[in-house]
Amino acid sequence: MYVLIGVLAVRIALGSGGEPADRQGALAQVAAQPFGKAMLWALVVGFGCMALWRGARALGRGPRYKAASRVLDGGRAVFYAAICWATAAYAAGGGHGSSGNAQSQDWTASALQLPYGRVPRAAS
Repeated sequence: MYVLIGVLAVRIALGSGGEPADRQGALAQVAAQPFGKAMLWALVVGFGCMALWRGARALGRGPRYKAASRVLDGGRAVFYAAICWATAAYAAGGGHGSSGNAQSQDWTASALQLPYGRVPRAAS
């Protein structure tokens, strides 16, 4: 899985394929390959398993592990669950909307409109 993502990242960075260099472009590259739909669903299963594994580690590691380690595993579980959800939505046919960059800009604009929304931006 990591090799596939690495190869796709290099191809997108070098400009081959004509797809945007974002999540949508990477998923479009996978979908364009032979058996692309099956590969997308394999990624969904893999990300889902990673989310479940990290979630189980966060909840059931016992008292000998520090809270920080459990929090990191919980954060990783949330990350993999989000990636799993996004990949499943794309594989199911929902990936033909706006690009990931446009979605990020929409979320950023919404966050900046919130009270104190500019404080995190100023801090970065």
